[in-house]
Amino acid sequence: MKRYLACCLRNELHLFAENATQRRLLLIQPIGPTSLHLAMEISMKALLATLVPITLALSLFAAVGLAQDKSTKAVDPSGTWRWEYDFGGETMKDSLRLNLGKDKKLAGHYKGREDKWIEIKDAKVEGDSLSFLLPLDFQGTPLKLEFAGKVKGDEIEGNVKVSTGEGAQEFPWAPKRSVLIEDVVGEWQMKIEAGDRTLEPVVTITKDGEKYKGKYVSGQEFSAELSDLKVENNQLIFNVAGEVNGTKIKADYKGRPYGDKIQGSIAYVLGDNSGDIEFTGTRKPVDSKP
Repeated sequence: MKRYLACCLRNELHLFAENATQRRLLLIQPIGPTSLHLAMEISMKALLATLVPITLALSLFAAVGLAQDKSTKAVDPSGTWRWEYDFGGETMKDSLRLNLGKDKKLAGHYKGREDKWIEIKDAKVEGDSLSFLLPLDFQGTPLKLEFAGKVKGDEIEGNVKVSTGEGAQEFPWAPKRSVLIEDVVGEWQMKIEAGDRTLEPVVTITKDGEKYKGKYVSGQEFSAELSDLKVENNQLIFNVAGEVNGTKIKADYKGRPYGDKIQGSIAYVLGDNSGDIEFTGTRKPVDSKP
């Protein structure tokens, strides 16, 4: 039995021997210290020869998997997108408001030359690819507009395909995401994590004629009118000041809205204390249209 096992060992190691000398030593030497040392050397080389390709393959699969995860992560196109184009010698200005919900469903409304908001159809975002349909009626002629593009930060590179009963034609589409004061009108539920407390003030922004104004309410303890309300460099900015139980309060808000979401920071003064703190917020939907 021992002789049989020794022969099997010689045969297996013979496959991994690097040269004729090693093969000859394995064949002529009895299984002893010298041959065992040689066997261990050959076995380790054989093991490394097997493991290195496997390790490289696993690393490659892991890298590919990470790249796929990164590429399949959907962007959030929420916000107002604007673009201009020439139509019959006239410069047209169109707008698109998009919102990606918590359920990852994309919805939006389009406003064109008729200056009214129209709900878009079949809106999708997959990875960085955005697409939607827009059925229109132009002077009694039904049109179907198919928008598609790649989202890159606050820009989209894409095309719009315009189809009529007589055929279809494609045009370049390159909107940019921006924030104007009209984009922030509504009731915003803010959220501030202040140590072991969570504050949830409500900020309501309305349009009064040609001006915009706002109100700040924090529970039953504090309320104030917004001052210095404006949008600058795509940032919503406003100040709040007042007094609670003899303690003076001042808070300067600055945040970037993305559709019905906002995040930013507050520079505050509370009595003798001051500092900066982050906040988030969501806008309460009023109806199906902006």
